[in-house]
Amino acid sequence: MTDILDSIIEDLKQERIHTTVKVYGKFLILLVILLLVCGLLFNWWKSHKENTLHAEAAEYIKAHHFLNKVTNQQMLQEGLGRLEKLSEGQTIYAIVAALNLANIHDSMGNFNKAAHIYGAVEENEQVDQSLKSFAGLMRVSSYLRAEKITNEEGLKMLQERHRAPTFSYSRQLLEASLFIQKNKKDKARALLDNIKATASKEQQNSIPALLSILIIN
Repeated sequence: MTDILDSIIEDLKQERIHTTVKVYGKFLILLVILLLVCGLLFNWWKSHKENTLHAEAAEYIKAHHFLNKVTNQQMLQEGLGRLEKLSEGQTIYAIVAALNLANIHDSMGNFNKAAHIYGAVEENEQVDQSLKSFAGLMRVSSYLRAEKITNEEGLKMLQERHRAPTFSYSRQLLEASLFIQKNKKDKARALLDNIKATASKEQQNSIPALLSILIIN
């Protein structure tokens, strides 16, 4: 009797398993296939990002070496073209290329062009906050050099921007120089005193020049 009951129970179990596999088997197979496809896509995307990073790194190094060997205007334009093309990329090297490109334009006196590039970096939501802050600082500097904004507007723009600790020293120096130009000596002196108290020994080399301006004036 016990054997018969065990046999019936076993048959029921087998039938239940068979029914479950019949009902859900296709879904399980699809799920396994989907997981495999997702795994393959993830590995492909990871490999693609790494390959893109390596490719842009190589292009940046080539552009950097090329610009170091510039001897004429044609080579300079070609080097700038390489940086501009790379600045449209997808990795950190695209951002660094854009910042270098803006810096070169600024040094050449193309202040509006430099400010435009710095602005694009500052407004890019994918860029790290510290780099956005640096780009914002340099954007204001280029606008001032281009005389596109007044000293008052420059001060307002600096004070409205995110104050990243990394670039606090540079931002404060620029603010101090603007205060001096606006003949607000007390504010400039207070700001310079604060900078002097917090700046490193190397950074303090830039402070005496601004202090001497206050004394002369």
